[in-house]
Amino acid sequence: MIYDSTHIYGYGQELKRISITDQEIEKIKLLRSTVEKSSYYDYMLQWKLEDNLDIVKNTEELSKLFLGMQFIAMLAEVGEIKSIDLKEHHVNLLRRLYLDMNDDMITMCYKRPFGNSHVLGDVLEETNPHISLDDDYDYKNDLKNLCFFLMSFLKDLFI
Repeated sequence: MIYDSTHIYGYGQELKRISITDQEIEKIKLLRSTVEKSSYYDYMLQWKLEDNLDIVKNTEELSKLFLGMQFIAMLAEVGEIKSIDLKEHHVNLLRRLYLDMNDDMITMCYKRPFGNSHVLGDVLEETNPHISLDDDYDYKNDLKNLCFFLMSFLKDLFI
């Protein structure tokens, strides 16, 4: 079975119990990711099957880790972080984050990682609510920092 967002949000399906094993959590921590450009925004985190074949054997196994990653992003506590200047907006965006399973990769949802298609506006709303997108502010850097926070969070910063 290939898992995707319908297994998390239901979309008319009967909701079922989902379990995440300790072994799956350890695999999530080992997954390698890359930051890519999407058609909607410049910094999108992806975990590709081809980069992780030493950790997972196929798309089905990767899709099961996707479920765990989504629930970790939504619910896990943030551990102590020395290398990142953690701000409240990092956690707020993390809790709103939609991950998606597409083909052979897990990705920040390309269009609505924070609930709608206004990605940069959502980031700006959390990081600097008093600034508008029209202002001369590097809000893309906030999204880039979020990607690196998420990468670190899923490796070893969640409880």
